[in-house]
Amino acid sequence: MERSKFISIGPILDLETVPQILVLDIPDQEIQSDQLLRRVYRQFLPFTLRKRLFQLRYGIFPLVYLGRNGEKSLVNSVASSIQEFLIRKGSGHEEKYMARLLEAVQPGSALWDIGAYIGSYSIVSAKKEPTSKIVAFEPNLPTFQKLTDNVISNKVSSQIDCLQIAISDHDGEEILHVDNSSGQCPSLEDVHRFKGTQKVTTRRIDSLVADGWPAPNIIKIDVEGAEEKVIDGLGSIRPDHIFVEIHSPDYLNHFNTNTASIVKNLHLKGYQPKTVWVRKEDLLCHFVLP
Repeated sequence: MERSKFISIGPILDLETVPQILVLDIPDQEIQSDQLLRRVYRQFLPFTLRKRLFQLRYGIFPLVYLGRNGEKSLVNSVASSIQEFLIRKGSGHEEKYMARLLEAVQPGSALWDIGAYIGSYSIVSAKKEPTSKIVAFEPNLPTFQKLTDNVISNKVSSQIDCLQIAISDHDGEEILHVDNSSGQCPSLEDVHRFKGTQKVTTRRIDSLVADGWPAPNIIKIDVEGAEEKVIDGLGSIRPDHIFVEIHSPDYLNHFNTNTASIVKNLHLKGYQPKTVWVRKEDLLCHFVLP
């Protein structure tokens, strides 16, 4: 494999701890140097024109409705697509990350959305490709209820199965630490010192496939520091695409891991980084099989 010029992806990746073989291709790295241009773009182009340009560029026209419960819906009263919602809130490359995932979703794709929250990635993927099948995993009960509500409201129940379980490196039970007010950022470790806890079922990816769930060819991972647990739970399963948000050391330290360990783990499973976006201390990563 031809080696490409390596560009540092920020201080959270200590190259001294990574074997040299891992310093390979990151051919499409992006950083947040375009923030000014994006601010100008949002300020001077009308919302309707920005929305149309995005739709023309990516060829998708998802209309996302408010959930019936009226709270924590996918979009607010101003934005009428998830992408525009992400762009409006200045989500630090997340609109590009989502767009790249949508490019990977093809007819017949099987997407596992691990850490689905209220369903933004699952629902847009279903609307982009009506023949795709999606499994959305969200362990936090109140958030899971909003997820299922949004799936029903957007009329994609036939494509999306919602499971209230946490994907991990073992089958069993663990304590999920949750913010009882917002439902955001639940974690299997007490990262945020939340006051709320729930007992949740944990499953490995390979054991779910052994139970009859269709093996994913795409997985998206957003699990608040438990990224390596999910990756370890792959076993012999090898999706074509892995989209993973690698969180900052503040999260990873609670799981006794670090960015270098996660990258090495993926490399040993045969994956190479295709695109890495830097978002403050987090990395939004797209890994592929060669």
